[in-house]
Amino acid sequence: MKNYLITIFNTPEAEEHWQNMTSQEMQDGLAKYMAYSQKLREEGRLVAAEGLSMNGTSIKLNNGTVEVTDGPYILAKEMVGGFYYITAESLAEATEIAKECPGLMHGGTIEVREQMDYGN
Repeated sequence: MKNYLITIFNTPEAEEHWQNMTSQEMQDGLAKYMAYSQKLREEGRLVAAEGLSMNGTSIKLNNGTVEVTDGPYILAKEMVGGFYYITAESLAEATEIAKECPGLMHGGTIEVREQMDYGN
């Protein structure tokens, strides 16, 4: 088994979709994420999963000076909204698992990446 990171990118459209939901629609949407997490947990695939808030900092090195700015870049077209860290036999299997991620239903984009193997 290998490890894979399923990253959920929220587009501006996805953010707008969540902001315009009724309280019940939001609870139903969150319940889908919880059910997806539970399914992965029961299959023994889930290593970790979390949603990410808009609060944070960005750090970069600029001409030898470390610069810290507030939060994710405001002008970004997509921002990471959450992730699932799972195990799967192959990238193809991890991709099939990711196709069930509720983030797709809310206008998000999903990326699946295999963890690097450093030969250990």
